[in-house]
Amino acid sequence: MDFYEIFDNLTEEQMHQTKQITIKRLNQVDDVPTTGIVYMRLVADLQGAPKMLLLHQNEQQITAFHFPLTQGFQIHCCNEYLRALDTGMDIHFNTYKQYGCLINACMRAITQ
Repeated sequence: MDFYEIFDNLTEEQMHQTKQITIKRLNQVDDVPTTGIVYMRLVADLQGAPKMLLLHQNEQQITAFHFPLTQGFQIHCCNEYLRALDTGMDIHFNTYKQYGCLINACMRAITQ
């Protein structure tokens, strides 16, 4: 399911209840669910800066988690989250292209 399909299937009420959370500190990573993930991709924010966008869905709502990826510590926080998914993959950052492929591979691994 892609990003647009997820939002196309939401009711008007669910759209207004969608929470947006930006991960800025390492202790926030523990609060990001590792199950119920319906979308996880490397995307650009409105200013063109890279971030990982993760959508978590439960019966009440969808929550969007934004992991900015412009500074080393931000990438570290995202790496820690990807490791918490326990996919068995080697989680590391080399380039944004490589990292985007890694995020996609993690998404495939947790949805199989």
